[in-house]
Amino acid sequence: MSMDSALLDTVAARASRVVRELVGPEWSVAMADGALIVVRTTPRDQGRAGLRAAALDAEQLLDRVRPAGVELRCGVSTAHQGVLGLRTSASEARTALRRGSTALATYDLAGLDRMLEEWYSSDAAQQAVRELLQPILEQKRAGLLLDILRAYLDHHGSPAKAAEEVRMHRNAVSRNIRRIETLLQADLDDPQQRLALQLACRAARI
Repeated sequence: MSMDSALLDTVAARASRVVRELVGPEWSVAMADGALIVVRTTPRDQGRAGLRAAALDAEQLLDRVRPAGVELRCGVSTAHQGVLGLRTSASEARTALRRGSTALATYDLAGLDRMLEEWYSSDAAQQAVRELLQPILEQKRAGLLLDILRAYLDHHGSPAKAAEEVRMHRNAVSRNIRRIETLLQADLDDPQQRLALQLACRAARI
């Protein structure tokens, strides 16, 4: 759960009190890097069912520890083993928060995020993404342009649906998409170019 530092102690203390009574003794609470980390320990990886169960428990906990009038967000990761696994889980939870816009964001159940993280960990992949997106990355509002492009591609080229996600007028999305095509010298009607850019946009947010 990510929050302002002024709220961290209050929320952490509240979470420590309610986590065991609410979701059971297999959960514990810690703080790291300005975030509240809630860890669930299980004897084995329960796969997607375990991730869904963890998300339900996290939703209950989020409702209980949220101070009145304060917006908190929570990212839920997949299961990993050992101390190094905790670091991976924290990274996945942060990725889920960056990707999602809701109060509770779950790491990709289909495993695409995990595959992208493994692929993007190589120097060659990072260089390929930078080269592909460089004309956008050089712009003043590069982050917004990447969000528009990703939303447009994720919604199969629908300006209306992309506009809903990025909270812009569909005409503004269409104008920016035309600008992006010019910057990248790309044909977004070409399936291979669409796929390459879609993966690059997602990897750039890891």
